[in-house]
Amino acid sequence: MLTGWMIVILGLIYGVFVWYPDYIYKKHLAEGWIWPKGWDCPVGHRIKANSKSMIYHHLLDPYWTRTNAMNGKCFDTATNAELQGYRPIFNGN
Repeated sequence: MLTGWMIVILGLIYGVFVWYPDYIYKKHLAEGWIWPKGWDCPVGHRIKANSKSMIYHHLLDPYWTRTNAMNGKCFDTATNAELQGYRPIFNGN
């Protein structure tokens, strides 16, 4: 039989390991980015953004293949990357 404190502990475990990670993932997805799971970004989020330099790289960027996605975030559009404070590698000047 479960006692009251066991139900509270199970609720906390559920919140920490099931609900909260799903909430954070959906929040980031709504902002247009996800955390990378390796060297490259997944299909649909092909813009690599480096969190140290605050620069993003897209597929046509010559540095895209040399950039490790593990150093930052993967965005779905350049606009979403810029909304998060990142800039393109070349400013067009």
